[in-house]
Amino acid sequence: MTHAAPGRFVLGLCGSSQPIVEWWNAREYERPYYQVRDTSRFLKRAWSGELVTDDFGSFSVKYYKQRIAPTEPPRILVDGLREGMIRLGAREADGVILNMMAPEDVAKVVPMVKQYGADKEVALRVTVCPTGDVERGMAVAEGWAVGYVTVETYRAQQQWLGRGELIAEANALWAKGDRKGATAALPDEMVQTGWFVGTPDDCRARLRAYADAGLDTVILSYLEAVCDPWDVIRELAPPA
Repeated sequence: MTHAAPGRFVLGLCGSSQPIVEWWNAREYERPYYQVRDTSRFLKRAWSGELVTDDFGSFSVKYYKQRIAPTEPPRILVDGLREGMIRLGAREADGVILNMMAPEDVAKVVPMVKQYGADKEVALRVTVCPTGDVERGMAVAEGWAVGYVTVETYRAQQQWLGRGELIAEANALWAKGDRKGATAALPDEMVQTGWFVGTPDDCRARLRAYADAGLDTVILSYLEAVCDPWDVIRELAPPA
C-alpha cells in the first residue's frame, strides 16, 4: 500500500473489543492498551528496515526484517475510545481515530490530542443516513447502536463521555435477554451520536459541526441498508 499510494496510506491500530477478538479471532482479549502500544513501537522499527529482535512487553519478536521497506513509512493512527488510548495515539503514534462521538465530544478530545503536537491527526468515523424516510433510517440505526453500547468497551466509553444514564436501561434489558426492549429503550440522542439520520441538509450540517469542533479527517460511512452509496456521495460531496 505504501508503494501504491506513497504518502497517502494511513495505518489504523485498534485494541477492538472482546467479541471481535475472542469470538471472531480466537485469541484472548487482554491488555489491549499494551498490545496497541507495542505494535506501534514494533512497526516503526520494522519499517526502518532494521533486523528486529526484542521483547516489546506484550509480545516478543525474533529476527524480523521487512524485505521491502516502505519508501515513506505510513502514519499510524490509534483507535481511541477513552482518554488512555487517545493519549497513547497522540503520544506514541501520529494521532487518533475516534468513533461514536458527537461534535461536542470531539471538541473536548481535540485539545487532548493537539497538546502532543499540532500535526497530530484527529479522525472520526462518521456514519450518516441522508434520507427522506427518517423512520426507516432510525430503525436500522437503533439496531446498530444497541449492538455497540451493550459491549463493555463501548459502554465504558459512553459512560466516560457522560451518557451513562442514556444507555443504562438498554444495558439492563439486554442483560436480561430482552433484545427488542433494549433497542426500544435507547433514546434518539444516543442513537444519533454514532449513526446520524436526517435529510441531506441535516447531514451536511452535522458534518460542518464536526469540522467546527476541530476534526481533521472525516471517515465517512453510511447505512447501506437504507442509503445508496452514490446518492450519499451526490448529496454530501462538497460543491465544485
